[in-house]
Amino acid sequence: MDNLYYRGARIPAVATKNDWYLAVAYTVRDRIMNRWIKTLDTIMKKDVRVVSYLSAEFLMAPHLVNNMINLGIYEEMKEATASVWA
Repeated sequence: MDNLYYRGARIPAVATKNDWYLAVAYTVRDRIMNRWIKTLDTIMKKDVRVVSYLSAEFLMAPHLVNNMINLGIYEEMKEATASVWA
């Protein structure tokens, strides 16, 4: 809901499917980035060299759903947006 309100400047009553999609995508991105920052912190403490790549492809629908499943938030997100896709 925060991403729908603060990033999209929408309330549920007027939000389009695209507004909801973007809110979900931003939410997933935020959680992935949170994990990445924690990983980076661990790497920095161990003083090792790492080559990495974070792709923006997770914003596309198939990757978005896969990332929600991997983050363990799929069911919660499905419930939160059920009225949008009905």
